[in-house]
Amino acid sequence: MEESQHLNQSILTISETDRITFPLNLSLGAYDLSEYTSDQTNNLLSKDEVEEFFVTIYQITEHFKTVKPGYTIKRISIFLGIFILLFGGTFGAAFFLLSEDQTISEVLSLILISMSIFITLLFFIILVACNILANNRCKKIRKKIQKIIDQNNPPMKEKGLKWALPKDHFNWMELWIEKKISPKKTSVL
Repeated sequence: MEESQHLNQSILTISETDRITFPLNLSLGAYDLSEYTSDQTNNLLSKDEVEEFFVTIYQITEHFKTVKPGYTIKRISIFLGIFILLFGGTFGAAFFLLSEDQTISEVLSLILISMSIFITLLFFIILVACNILANNRCKKIRKKIQKIIDQNNPPMKEKGLKWALPKDHFNWMELWIEKKISPKKTSVL
């Protein structure tokens, strides 16, 4: 090899990823976009485009109404109302079924013991059921959001941008900005 021959060697492209995070405000049923400016993406993505993307998410998630705390409380309140009616009906039925050789206190104590065991079991069943339902609702919402992200990422990739959602929740959304450091040519003797 001649010493005067120059070998071109490329330095590997290094990718740095900056992230803009949009936290979810569950009480409003919306991600917080207030801190975003198009300058953060070197004007590759306008604020209007970001808002349009999130409007699509709000439409499919109905502004996260099924995961808001009040949603579950309303469901439990309806259930407890029905339970109170059944509980009152049980007391009423006990008085009608009272035989002559039993005292009211014996019947009431039997009913109270039975009902307290029933209420305790029912309480734990309700907690487990609410937790399972809430987790299922969250998984469905996360899948819907991920589908929208997957549809929007191909055109975003051309701009060097990418939407990302954490793997196990949707408490925030990230906009990844992938900056490429261009390859430099160097001469080696």
